[in-house]
Amino acid sequence: YHSMPARFPERRYNALKNLEPLIERNGEMQMKKTILLAAIVLSVLFMVNNTSADDSRVIEEKTFKVKPGGKLRLEAPGSDVRVTGWNKNEILVKIHGSIKAKDYFEFRFHDEDGMVLIQIKKKGGFWSKMMEVDQGLTVEILEPNEFHTNIETAGGDIQYTGIDGDAKLNTSGGDIEVRDAQGRYVCSTAGGDIIMANVQGNVKCNTAGGGIQCTYIEGDVTASSTGGDIEVSAKEGKINASSTGGDIQVSYDGENKGISLSSTGGDIDLVLFSDLKANLNITSLGGDIECNLNTSRLKKSSAFKFEAEVNGGGPEIKANSTGGDVTIKRR
Repeated sequence: YHSMPARFPERRYNALKNLEPLIERNGEMQMKKTILLAAIVLSVLFMVNNTSADDSRVIEEKTFKVKPGGKLRLEAPGSDVRVTGWNKNEILVKIHGSIKAKDYFEFRFHDEDGMVLIQIKKKGGFWSKMMEVDQGLTVEILEPNEFHTNIETAGGDIQYTGIDGDAKLNTSGGDIEVRDAQGRYVCSTAGGDIIMANVQGNVKCNTAGGGIQCTYIEGDVTASSTGGDIEVSAKEGKINASSTGGDIQVSYDGENKGISLSSTGGDIDLVLFSDLKANLNITSLGGDIECNLNTSRLKKSSAFKFEAEVNGGGPEIKANSTGGDVTIKRR
């Protein structure tokens, strides 16, 4: 009202001006109410979360008779998941959580034509929406040693051990760990680390912020990380690894089936057996290139580019770093 024209009636002007202290007091009261409400909500959430963390138990359990080679799919809102193989032709599912978890989640189970479907869904109430996504839930699954698995969780960790079968494992922010397994694996996380150890089969890993470690892999390896390091030790497979901002370390044994490595801002280290046959294509923009393999037919050699044959040539080994060093060594 301070900018109102002079023709505006003076008494209205004065009336509005007299309201100014009241408006200010009302604004202060509204702010205090907002702060008080926020404090109450945070206090309730804090108490519930503490209770759930200290009061975990088996709140749901199911058993399914199945045959080897079947399929399992789990859809969870943010739970940790542990899947382990055993020698029984059945699936045992145990869901761990606080006694209050059943008030906020519903559990659905379906078994048809060799497919077991497990769904955990949040209920629609106000407090259910206000709760943290996982509420401390952990899903423990025992399934036959030969089985195919599809896990979707919105933020928890996934552990997968001792199973022969294809698996697709996806979490929106947790870690993924696969050990002692055989099959084709697709693993994806929006921010956690991925660990693959002692796996026979093709492996595809992608993380949007963590590191990737693939050790003792027999088969193709595809690994991609935005910001994390990648470490691979493999044999008898094609290797493709790329990182934005991280280092890449690869140790390879067996017949060369093609290797492609790319890092933006990190170093690349590649260790190969001396009798491996390959065509080298190495590039480093801003870093050094070092290669101690027995090369022949040198095609190009400069501060940032190196091309040559190894043991008469073979499938291409390509390594490209922008801002880092590239080192190729023989074992």
